Amino acid sequence: MATVSGQLLIPLGVSINSNGGNTPELVVFDKWLKIISMRQVLLFFGLLCFASADAQYVLKVVDAASLEPLSFAVVSDTTTNYSAYADENGRISVPKRVRSALVSYVGYVSMPVNMSDTDRSIIVKLKSDLFLPVIEVGSGNATPVFNPSVHIVSMQQLKINPMLLGEFDPLKALSMLPGVSNGAEGTAGIIIRGGNANQTAIMIDGQQVYNVNHVGGFLSAIPDYGVQFVRLYKGGVPARYGGRLSGVVDLILKNGRKDRSAYQLGVGTALLRGGAEGPIGKKITYLFSGRLGYPTLINDVFSAGGYEKAVSGSHTTVRIYDGLGKLTFTDKDWTVGVNTFLGGDSGFDQFNGSSQLFLQNFRWSNSLIGIKVNRQLNSSIFIEGGGGLTDYRYNYDEFDRLSAPDTTFDQRKVLGDLDIRDRRAFVRMQYAGGSNFSMEVGNEYTVRILDQTFRVDQQGSIPSSSAITSNNSEIVVYTNGSWTHPTGSGQITGGLRLTKYLADDFNVTLLEPRLNGSLRLLPKTFLHAGYDKQSQFVHELITSVNILPNSVWIVADPLTPPARSEQFSIGLAGEIGLQELEWSLEVFSKSMKNLVRIQPGFERDVQAGLADNTEAIATGGTGQARGVELSLKGDLGKLTYQVAYTRMRSSRTFPTVNQGEEFPFTFDRRNDLSLLMTYRSKGKWSYSSQFIYQSGYAVTLPIATSAFFDIYDSFNNARFPPFNVLNLGAKKEWKGKKSGHRQELNLSVYNVYNRANAFAGGRKRDFVPVTDPVTMEMEFAVRSTLSSRRLLGFTPGISYTRYIGE
Repeated sequence: MATVSGQLLIPLGVSINSNGGNTPELVVFDKWLKIISMRQVLLFFGLLCFASADAQYVLKVVDAASLEPLSFAVVSDTTTNYSAYADENGRISVPKRVRSALVSYVGYVSMPVNMSDTDRSIIVKLKSDLFLPVIEVGSGNATPVFNPSVHIVSMQQLKINPMLLGEFDPLKALSMLPGVSNGAEGTAGIIIRGGNANQTAIMIDGQQVYNVNHVGGFLSAIPDYGVQFVRLYKGGVPARYGGRLSGVVDLILKNGRKDRSAYQLGVGTALLRGGAEGPIGKKITYLFSGRLGYPTLINDVFSAGGYEKAVSGSHTTVRIYDGLGKLTFTDKDWTVGVNTFLGGDSGFDQFNGSSQLFLQNFRWSNSLIGIKVNRQLNSSIFIEGGGGLTDYRYNYDEFDRLSAPDTTFDQRKVLGDLDIRDRRAFVRMQYAGGSNFSMEVGNEYTVRILDQTFRVDQQGSIPSSSAITSNNSEIVVYTNGSWTHPTGSGQITGGLRLTKYLADDFNVTLLEPRLNGSLRLLPKTFLHAGYDKQSQFVHELITSVNILPNSVWIVADPLTPPARSEQFSIGLAGEIGLQELEWSLEVFSKSMKNLVRIQPGFERDVQAGLADNTEAIATGGTGQARGVELSLKGDLGKLTYQVAYTRMRSSRTFPTVNQGEEFPFTFDRRNDLSLLMTYRSKGKWSYSSQFIYQSGYAVTLPIATSAFFDIYDSFNNARFPPFNVLNLGAKKEWKGKKSGHRQELNLSVYNVYNRANAFAGGRKRDFVPVTDPVTMEMEFAVRSTLSSRRLLGFTPGISYTRYIGE
């Protein structure tokens, strides 16, 4: 195995069915395998692969110091117009016709590599330069085929955004991309192209998680230390991804350093942070990072005498924690990785007025453990298998007490418990055939158990409780293939995903074709078109726009069948000049069916488990989302900039909502604009500014009101004012003179001009005295006042991080 290294500085151009129990019904599984035998597919595929096993060079791109694989490094050759990304393991099979190539990576010194017939496997060691620009546009070399629906973004590129409270958030940073939004202020849910947040698959190293938002959504529950890259698919979704309608966000973790141990210690306005990575012997590496919210803990100590829980006083407390971990074993062509994730919140919010006490208790946690075993069989074949366990739990209860001079009345106690457990196993094989063809086949098996409990205890009424338990499974077979023209002038990718869904007495088989193509019109201009069909088997019913993850989950059944989506997209993308402008323009149209939502007015009953689903849940919904996305990225030396604009319309139609007429989706963003500029001084400081403008989200308001009822003309008939905010950031990076440790100081200001952006609305009724103009007698009239709630005004933040052993 040959090893190469270099220091040539070149700008980078990358921008069971279940019978009611918990045991899968294996008879059904066997019948399914008779329809499509995975063994036959793999046998045929294996013969195809071995027929041309040694037609490639295998490059593995790693960090020269830590020997950490560099996910999605770029390998390009202008002579043959070849260009491609490495995979998440830093590995790529290069066609035999490519004799020399340039290997590039964000923040690293690019270097040329010469291939030799005697060395089919080559390790490419890139040297890091932390002070290279992170937006590097144009290299004068071939770059991977531009696809504006797919974004592969390094953490260094995301970290140029100003940081709320001085804390970097990889998910919030994604909202700076066209077609991506965070929803309401204070939420970190990823909304892609007019879908719901729960229609986006959030994955950690390929394992899906259900909730990644801390209370309020100000921060996502994923530490940045340990994440190397983020893959975002708005379209062009490979067939191995499924189970969500709108898109995929996959956070790729690092393996950990091989050369020595390194540590991170940090403190900021909101969190304490720590992390470590390094070797355990010669073949094992470890990675760990964790965060803990500390300001509310301090507040609890100083406020201990000012309130008594569920009795008197007002107080709010939130306990925040999250962590990532990974162990990686490497031996020649074998790699075994075990990764874990844990995140959650707990606390309560108590408000005590003169005659009312309202208390909300909440607790949620999300845990994951996954394993991957992969091997590079030869220059053409890569196999991987493994599985994962995911557990999402949520508990909520509220207490409302009214006090009068002679009595105390407990209005309602609402309690809810949710537990979703996924068990997943998979196997897949990749093949790079010949010089231009690659293929992937795979099989997945997922068993999902959903338990929900609702309890209501109201004074003067008989307590009630209900429980829902559902077992379901998904059996998937998929294939994906890609062909690139020998001249590099075009590429076509096609995929097919076949899913058998089984749940109690309900089962269905769904086919999801995927097709994408790119054509080089000019040396640096591509035409791209794509088609995606996707399915979703779990539905989240949102009870309100709330800072708590207050929702009810249901699985597909005859009443609420799997949701389906179909998307078409076409666009242009390319570069102008060598180091000036990278641009993309894309048009998309997405249709959805079998959508579900809570019937307006039943939100409280569904949350308390008091409603019959047949009347409280609107089914058979359809959705439409159409839009245009524009992206610009430029490098003017010390100054870099990004512009993302989305013009979109997203609507919904339900037979039993709004009299069957179409209405705007809640987060229908007609205009969504983001601007990001960064400036690096000659010294150790860099500065960033971020401006975001979004059309206000839709809300339903009455057109008339009385003391006892409201009158509405249509659903989502009004909008909150537009959301806009300006954020500023400054970062200093330096190495200690004595210790040599890298240090980082982040300063930030959120909402510089202190705009009162509306987060949620409310209404208050007052009885006001009026004089009857005829009888001149005093009467009381009802006055209804609309109000809005804001979350964050002018908010400064600071964080300090020290890296030891880098």
